[in-house]
Amino acid sequence: MFQKGSIVWGLVVLIIGTPLAIGIASYLFIPLLLFSIVTLIIWGVASLFGVHTSFGNIWDWLWFAVKVLIVGGMAFFGVSEFIRSIKQKRIFNFFKKNWFYFLIFLFLFWLFFINVNKNSTEVPQSDSNQATQIEPMNSSELDKFSAVLAKEELLTDSDLENIRSALKSYTDRTGNYLTQNDVDGFTGLIKQSNDYQYELGQSLLFSWDQQKIYTTSGFDKLYKEMQDANYRKSGVLQFNKNRLKQAAEHQSYSEDEDGNKYEFSREVILQGIDKISVARKNMDKIVSVFDEFVK
Repeated sequence: MFQKGSIVWGLVVLIIGTPLAIGIASYLFIPLLLFSIVTLIIWGVASLFGVHTSFGNIWDWLWFAVKVLIVGGMAFFGVSEFIRSIKQKRIFNFFKKNWFYFLIFLFLFWLFFINVNKNSTEVPQSDSNQATQIEPMNSSELDKFSAVLAKEELLTDSDLENIRSALKSYTDRTGNYLTQNDVDGFTGLIKQSNDYQYELGQSLLFSWDQQKIYTTSGFDKLYKEMQDANYRKSGVLQFNKNRLKQAAEHQSYSEDEDGNKYEFSREVILQGIDKISVARKNMDKIVSVFDEFVK
C-alpha cells in the first residue's frame, strides 16, 4: 500500500495488522507445527513404499483434506440445524441466530475453493506480453541449426560457425538475446539425456565384462531422475533394465516391449558409448557458442 501511495491505509495496516498478524501466528504455531510433522511422517512412509512424490504435494493434499473437513463440517451442522428448525417451526429464529455463521461459511468456501481456482488459472499479463514478443527463427536460421544438430560426428569449427551465424542473424534481426534460462532450458534436458545414455552404456559394458548386472552410481541417479520426471516412458526404462540382464548373460540380441529385436554384443555396446560420447562433446561445443549470445 505504501508503494501505491496510500500512506494512510499503509499506516492503518501497519498499526492494526501487525499485532493481529502476530497474534494469529502465535495462535496457529502449534497446529501448523503438528500439521508439518504429520505431513513429514506421511511423506516418509510414502517414500518407503516406493511412492515418489514431494513434501509439497503431501502438504497440499492434506491441507485440501482439512479444508474439505472444515467446510463440510460447517455444512453438515448447518443443514442439521436447519432441518431441526423446520421440524420445530422456528425457521426465522434459525436465520436470525446463524446469519453470521452463514457468511463465514460462504467466505471460507470462496477462500478455500473459488478464489484458489481463479488464481491458479490466471496468467500474469506481463508474462503473456513477453511471450508474444518472442519472434521465431526464420527458415534460413532454422536450416543452419537443423543441419548442425542432425550431425552424429564430432562438430567442426565450420559447424559451430553456422550456429554462431544463425544466432547473430537472429539477434541482429530481432534484437532479442539469449538469457541463461533460455540456454539451460534448451540444453538441460538434452545434456541429461546424453548423460543417462552414457552411464547406461558404461553399465552395460561392466555387466558384459563381469557377467553379472552392474550399474554405475551415475546411472542409478539419472535413472531415478528420468523415472520421477517421466522423461522416459516406463517401457523404455524397463527395456534398458532388461538390457543389463541380457548383457550379463551375453545374449546376442535385445528385445523391446513391442517385440522388436536388436543386435546385441560387446561391440554394439562400445559403438553406442562412442556415439553418445560424441553427442556429449557436441553439446558442450554448442553451449559454448550459445554463451556468447547470453545477456
